[in-house]
Amino acid sequence: METTTVHKILLYGSSILIARLTSKLQLQPGWEVFRADGSELAKDLDGIEFIVADLRDARTPRLLPRLAKTPSVTLIGLDALTNTVTLLAGGEPQSPTTQGMLFLLRESM
Repeated sequence: METTTVHKILLYGSSILIARLTSKLQLQPGWEVFRADGSELAKDLDGIEFIVADLRDARTPRLLPRLAKTPSVTLIGLDALTNTVTLLAGGEPQSPTTQGMLFLLRESM
């Protein structure tokens, strides 16, 4: 029997961009999508591989230092104004999973 790897992603922000990404990524096989739009993230980030943060959200700068120090999590920033996706911390930039996530995000913006 074939097992499918499920990657967990947390989208942070309250923008239309994050809402749109949430709905699009939920349709992608192999991805389990969570969303946080408050000023605090859940204390337990176990199992989360990617955190995607809206860099234009006023609350994001307060959380970035904590998120950048979270082991085994790849932190990605999105900026809808400049239409950019930036790998901020963690992860292997050339790994197939990271490249796939960056591609999905760019395509969804």
